[in-house]
Amino acid sequence: MSDDEFWCLIELTPIRSDNIIRALHDYFVLNHPRIHCCNEHGVNNGYFGACIGRFEHVIQVVNTLFNYYKMSKREMPE
Repeated sequence: MSDDEFWCLIELTPIRSDNIIRALHDYFVLNHPRIHCCNEHGVNNGYFGACIGRFEHVIQVVNTLFNYYKMSKREMPE
């Protein structure tokens, strides 16, 4: 995922911890292993997993909305 995409998506999450956000950035943008992200930013592996789940949920919702609006646009008369 691109850096810009990450920062847009993180704004839609309830996640506000700087350490978690930096760890998520390393995980999703830089593709670092999960254990490296946890150790590097001092976050609990279990909590980090829950935050990954929240972030992925936002990605799914955005994709659903994107597809919804894409279909709605096709159905609109010109």
